[in-house]
Amino acid sequence: MSAGIRGGKQVASERKGVRFVAVAVLAVALTLAGSGIPALQRAPRAEVAIAQGTEPVFESADYRIKDGTGPRIVDGVAYLFAGNDPWMPPGENSSVVALDARDGTLLWQKELEWAGGMGSKARPLYDEGRIYIGCGKSVYCLDAANNGNVLWAKDITPADASMGNSVIIADVVTYSNAAGTKVVVVGDYIYGKYLGLNADTGAVLWSFDLDAGSSAIGAPGVDDTGNRLYLPQHASFGSPVNGKIFCLDVSVATPAKKWELKADYDVAGSVALDGANLYFSDFAYGGPMGNLYRVEDKGSEAVLAWKQPIWGSSGTPLVDTNSGTLYVCGNDYSVGGNHFYAFDLDTGGLVWDNPNWGAYNGNCVLSPTTGYLYAGSFDTGAWAHNKGMGAMEAYTGSELWYVQQKGGGDPVVAGGLVYTTADGRLYAYEEYKPTSYDWYFAEGYTGEGFEEWLCLANPGDAPEDDATVNVTYLFNGERDPETLVYGVNAGTRVTIDVKGAVGKDAEVSIKVVSDKPLVAERPVYFRYTGTGNHAWTGGHCVVGADDPLTDWYFAEGYTGEGFEEWLCLANFGDSLATVKVAYIYQEGEPLEKEYYVPGNRRVTFSVNSEAGEGRDVSIAVESNRPVVAERPMYFSYQGMGSHGWTGGHCVIGAAGAGTSWYFAEGYTGEGFEEWLCLANPGDEDALVEVTYLYQDGEPETKEYGVPAHTRRTLSVNLEAGAGRELGLAVKSTRPVLAERPIYFNYRGAWDGGSCVIGAAIPGNYWCLAEGYTDVHFDQYVCVSNPGKEDATVVVTPLFGDGEAEEYAVSAGRRFTLTLSSAEPTERAYAITSDRGVVVERAMYFDYQGLGAHGWKGGHCTRGATLSDIY
Repeated sequence: MSAGIRGGKQVASERKGVRFVAVAVLAVALTLAGSGIPALQRAPRAEVAIAQGTEPVFESADYRIKDGTGPRIVDGVAYLFAGNDPWMPPGENSSVVALDARDGTLLWQKELEWAGGMGSKARPLYDEGRIYIGCGKSVYCLDAANNGNVLWAKDITPADASMGNSVIIADVVTYSNAAGTKVVVVGDYIYGKYLGLNADTGAVLWSFDLDAGSSAIGAPGVDDTGNRLYLPQHASFGSPVNGKIFCLDVSVATPAKKWELKADYDVAGSVALDGANLYFSDFAYGGPMGNLYRVEDKGSEAVLAWKQPIWGSSGTPLVDTNSGTLYVCGNDYSVGGNHFYAFDLDTGGLVWDNPNWGAYNGNCVLSPTTGYLYAGSFDTGAWAHNKGMGAMEAYTGSELWYVQQKGGGDPVVAGGLVYTTADGRLYAYEEYKPTSYDWYFAEGYTGEGFEEWLCLANPGDAPEDDATVNVTYLFNGERDPETLVYGVNAGTRVTIDVKGAVGKDAEVSIKVVSDKPLVAERPVYFRYTGTGNHAWTGGHCVVGADDPLTDWYFAEGYTGEGFEEWLCLANFGDSLATVKVAYIYQEGEPLEKEYYVPGNRRVTFSVNSEAGEGRDVSIAVESNRPVVAERPMYFSYQGMGSHGWTGGHCVIGAAGAGTSWYFAEGYTGEGFEEWLCLANPGDEDALVEVTYLYQDGEPETKEYGVPAHTRRTLSVNLEAGAGRELGLAVKSTRPVLAERPIYFNYRGAWDGGSCVIGAAIPGNYWCLAEGYTDVHFDQYVCVSNPGKEDATVVVTPLFGDGEAEEYAVSAGRRFTLTLSSAEPTERAYAITSDRGVVVERAMYFDYQGLGAHGWKGGHCTRGATLSDIY
């Protein structure tokens, strides 16, 4: 809003460039069909129509690129292993090709040798200008900048060669030993060993023999920080099953075995790492389901954290620590069925199983720009029933986009393109992006004593990111919808005076449709008279909903003395919506009522009237057509001290109950009373763990029971103690809802309240569209880190003269950035992190607005994530 008055019809501010830089936020979801594995129950998302992919940006010539493999993209060059597999006849040598990643033209091709009947399932490894690849019996080191000239080649066949030449199948990896020597590690399939070679010369530095009758198929996992190397073991062809993982200490010149762990079946894939945690799968050829493992390296031993059944996989699991999710591809090749799984990192619980994508040795990738997930599926004899590549929402595994035939190899995302392979060729496609970026708001009022604003922030940083935005206003009664068009340039924010756009005395809902990524928030400031001529001043603010849905849930709600609660429903479709609302009380049976919302209209209900006075009440909304639901509340809060703090807060409902919720803001100091509302809409009792993430101390966890079909409210002041700045992490055995209302008398002068529904998952990109400071406005950015690793957080202004600032947020802690200024300062921020965090923005004010009002209050809003934006 404009300086000084916090008003003005449109305000655009200059921006310092910052792109979306993040791994996807992933939320936990309802399981999809296909596995029979017990699934976690987590909040659903809207249904998304599947769109078939367009033609590729380019299709390379046929270089016999091995089916199923993906490229290595470095500095605009795609490096690939070429040589059709399996069983190339003698005389047909394999090669490494370097293609221009912009158009697929050949830069160079280096012929190697016949691949020994197996080829390589590896991608070339690029390391400081060199390409390392195992092919046939030899490891090659190529000069990437000099047409792939061979710097050295090492035949790893042992001197006695009792079983013929060695064969290398898997990726090579590198590490640096204690002496600073770079070592290339390669597996010998025929002789069942791993070797370490000098990366400069190819000389053998060490050799580690696997068990007799075993082979090396999978690529090792490398922990440079811990000086550990993890080696997968697979039974030789015709030998009994003997899958294992060996841990080697590579801090010494000759690696020493620290422990070994036996798997149920053979380990054909590679090892993924997150700190001391290992993730890998075993593979039961033609037999039962294999397993996915999480193992913790305890130094001298391995401890199994969890094990889950999956259909066969010899790929590498993808670890997303930001969302706490593990992705892995699999294949029941006995019936030709693919599977693509998502599991909870901590518990091993299944999040979803998509049966359309995946392959027995396939890998997947998360887009660092949009957060979408890509996986391929390819024909390998009778082992797969599908060929192509799909883009999925990481939250649910729902398919958004796909290509058939022209793709299927391991996807790689780089420079806005997705690369995949099929039939000897490299294909590149533009990353999937929605055709529009939508936001929805149900609440809004432009009558006497209300000033409503719509903040549109464009976090792009180039002219092509300039957005054209259609804003549609919906009304109650007979007034038809009205659409106005706004331009929001990259790196700016436009603030719309809703009263100026639609006129006075309108109950109004809003739909925002942009052709470019955009974040929309709707602050409202007020002097609320309500049903009793109250004169309660304050403000509230929400980020828009992603989509209209058929189900919405609210944990908080109170209709006692001094509280007036409302339910706003907006129907942006053309047809009448029939809406069932269940009022869930803290005590007693729920009350169900039915309402009707005409197409392209908005309706409002008094919860005090509908649910009854004097009730602690949660709400579940079920509609036969998608709608948007918001719950504003206005109050004179007495609390634990007969305070008489006046204000209001508002939230858009949760899309569903979940087993995890996270909050960044919270304070139990003088003049603040904080609550946590937990509602259990299910048929089974829930046991809820709440972890209090303190700014100045170690986290503390407590357990609470929430019976089925009830709501429970916790005083955070009492549970956490007085004078604490804190975030919250909620974990439940059954799906619940969680909201955190706070009531306050800020600095003894500005009283009010705020309320936020928790974030379903942490993320590593957050955008705050609204923000302002002057002598009448104070602002805080709160960041909580519920994970087990410290986070480095970067806060970047979207516009203005400020520079990006870096902050450390310790594991299990909360961090607060205080923002204030004497001069009027418009603010909006992008917050990125190398670990999953949660971000909220709290603002306290003496709002002057368009009439020197002096409306005192505050509001708090959770930031928008990549999942929200895309």
